[in-house]
Amino acid sequence: MLFIDDIWKYHIFKYLNLKLFKLYEIKSICQYFNRLLPSYKKKKDSQFAFKYIKVPSKQCPTLDDAYNLLKKCKQKYKKIPEIWLDEGVHHHNIECIEFPILIAGVDKKNTIIQNCVTFSRINEKYHGKSYLYNLSINNSKTDGIVVHNSNINIYKCTISNNAKSGLHIWNNVYFYLNKCEINGNQTGLLVGNTTTGTIKNIYCYNNKASGISSGGCDFSKIHIKGKNTKIYNNNTDKKKYSAGIDCDYACTIQIYNLTKMISNFNFNNYVLRGRRSKIIFKNKNSEPEIVHNRTQERDYYY
Repeated sequence: MLFIDDIWKYHIFKYLNLKLFKLYEIKSICQYFNRLLPSYKKKKDSQFAFKYIKVPSKQCPTLDDAYNLLKKCKQKYKKIPEIWLDEGVHHHNIECIEFPILIAGVDKKNTIIQNCVTFSRINEKYHGKSYLYNLSINNSKTDGIVVHNSNINIYKCTISNNAKSGLHIWNNVYFYLNKCEINGNQTGLLVGNTTTGTIKNIYCYNNKASGISSGGCDFSKIHIKGKNTKIYNNNTDKKKYSAGIDCDYACTIQIYNLTKMISNFNFNNYVLRGRRSKIIFKNKNSEPEIVHNRTQERDYYY
């Protein structure tokens, strides 16, 4: 019997790579599967009965209900459960997320959040990051995601068709974007004011203004990596100071082991303004190439 258990547990189920919600379904089929598959109950010495809050569920029919439950938990405990969203469209009225949180979906095509998701001033009270995984945020009447004085990791998400910026990241933020799509917004990614971030393997396209726009009076730095990074067909409104990548004021953008062709087929591929703005290409086998480091204010396009 143990041999059969091992085949199911370490070969069949591992090969299927079941998502959280599918695991719930499979466990409910029979007691045998329920015993073999991992339980999402935490250990007896932990603070909560479950590591995950499933939305929708009887306990939390909506994302608002889940967040309100976490607010109560956060008043007593340091560690709180994660929010897992099932397939479907999730509307919410959360004005601002004020503590580190994880929100995950089934996948970015089928788990959709509508309305802006705002993370604000978390760094003033807490250490740690917030996380968004495997979901889409679209059709907001303002920005898609706003991050202010907070740290965040965003992985395998689509941010699209928002009235303003897809992501507006500003003022004392560390962010990490990986395997995300940013399209159909006014500006794709707007970054500035003492912000540091890494962008890896993203597709940024079809935004009306810039794909990636950086600026602010205080120094910021953006690292762009990943052989699958593509920034194309942005600035569809053909604005003078917008581009695939634009860099203003006191921002440095460093691009690693990639060519200038990562930003192409935009109306303006690169725009630099401001005395302290730079775009630097760093490659393993050559000296860093500084695209621009000027001492006078003027526009630079190519």
